[in-house]
Amino acid sequence: WASASFSGTIAVGTSLAAMTLASLVASAIMLSASFSKDQVKYNKEAILERVRAKYGDNLDYVRGLFIVTMSPFLILYLLLSMINQLVRRVGVNPCSRPSSNPQDPDQTAGIFTVRTRKHLAKIKRWDRANVFTIAVYWGIGYMVLQVLCAQLTIVFLSWIIERTAKFGLYTVTGIMMVIGLVMFLLPPVPGLPVYFAFGIVLSAQGNESLGWAGSVCYATGASLIVKMCAGAIQQKIIGQSLSQYVA
Repeated sequence: WASASFSGTIAVGTSLAAMTLASLVASAIMLSASFSKDQVKYNKEAILERVRAKYGDNLDYVRGLFIVTMSPFLILYLLLSMINQLVRRVGVNPCSRPSSNPQDPDQTAGIFTVRTRKHLAKIKRWDRANVFTIAVYWGIGYMVLQVLCAQLTIVFLSWIIERTAKFGLYTVTGIMMVIGLVMFLLPPVPGLPVYFAFGIVLSAQGNESLGWAGSVCYATGASLIVKMCAGAIQQKIIGQSLSQYVA
């Protein structure tokens, strides 16, 4: 919800995403340095077991999201695994030659390495029909929330600008504040077009009575009030009411 609220502020959203990614990387490095290899393996198994026990029925949604977001990286991973296995078999690099034991998994792993083969075996155990169906729904949801909502918001606000051109300043201010409040409360709706609409409509309506400088300050103050009210509603009415429902 916080990330969606920041979507209209490009610089803040980019900084928030960079900070989050850096925090995840730093946490992963700290955890890997704090535990031995056996401890990491044991903890990983325990965490995966708890996740399967608690969310086993909903893991297909995560797998579908993985297919949608990570497919290019998965293809790249398979290509690198093929190159790795080819280098091992050809013997270009003496350090990467497999052992002469015919029972060695590297000798019978096909075109992929042993680790990649294990990963593919896990994927084959998925309910792939359900996973790919959910992946399609994830894609549709992304198109609706990130593409259609953003474009329709611009079209809707353009229509509002045209329809309110004949009204007075305070009437237009009331209409824009109600519409802006509703749109700020919707996470898929970007905030930047709302700010633009406030600046265009209120500045044009208040030009005669307030002047350009006064109308710009008026539009800025009105949009700030609406944003603060939306934030208060999100925190106190929505957030506080749902705070007791913690998984």
